[in-house]
Amino acid sequence: MRKTLTLLLVLASGALAAQTKSDPSQDPAAQLYERGIKALVKGNAEAGLMELKTLIGTYPQTIYAVMAQEALDFPMIRKLDFHGFKPLATKDILAKFEERGVSLAVEKPYHVENLDRATKVLQDLLAQKHIQARVKSETKPREPHGIEIDFYAVK
Repeated sequence: MRKTLTLLLVLASGALAAQTKSDPSQDPAAQLYERGIKALVKGNAEAGLMELKTLIGTYPQTIYAVMAQEALDFPMIRKLDFHGFKPLATKDILAKFEERGVSLAVEKPYHVENLDRATKVLQDLLAQKHIQARVKSETKPREPHGIEIDFYAVK
């Protein structure tokens, strides 16, 4: 009887540990990451960066630490605008980016290679609509820890 009870307790504690690991709301690393990103999005760079750095220092072996480091290494896209692309709607352009695997959207980390890929997608979209124009992009730093991206269809 005692062995059975011990076995049940061990199994229950293992199940509880597994549940805690699979439930992000119970994971302190996930909580730090969530608070850090929310603070950055709301424009509170100091609090957001502190949360992310604390996460990296306290839980360096977690996936959340990797994601936090990426957020620190790469600026977040704060603004993304398209000028001169009518009749193309912004939502259609963003849907095409997603379809083609271009990770370029507001509040996502900015990677310069996505700018080149986005330019190619935009050039293709213009060609499909028989619009003769070249695509030009412009980036500007924007606080906190962010970047603005403007695309222009130049005739």
